[in-house]
Amino acid sequence: MWFWILLATSLILLSALCVVIWYVKQVMKKLWFVSRNIGDLLIETRYFKEHLSMVYGLESYYGDETLEHLLTHVGGFLEQIEKFEEVYSIVDGELEIMEIIESEEGLVDEEDSEQEYKEE
Repeated sequence: MWFWILLATSLILLSALCVVIWYVKQVMKKLWFVSRNIGDLLIETRYFKEHLSMVYGLESYYGDETLEHLLTHVGGFLEQIEKFEEVYSIVDGELEIMEIIESEEGLVDEEDSEQEYKEE
């Protein structure tokens, strides 16, 4: 009698463990997908901001209020995305993402300093 109770309990626990493992696997797949896309979104948004800064710096668009507000909005959007660094660094690795961000910030900072020079 105890054998059948022990066997039934073991089968129930094993089944529950299999369901939990399957569920964790599904959640990890979704987390990986989100992580990968947030990292890509960050990179593409940085490129967009860089391009927008270059356009804003052109003589024909320099001082345009709409572009200025758009630059401000993109900067705020980037700050919000960067808050999710912990999520997107899961897939790509924190070091790799930080290297990309630092190299892109260097490009943006150089353009910002050129922009300030033009304003003077």
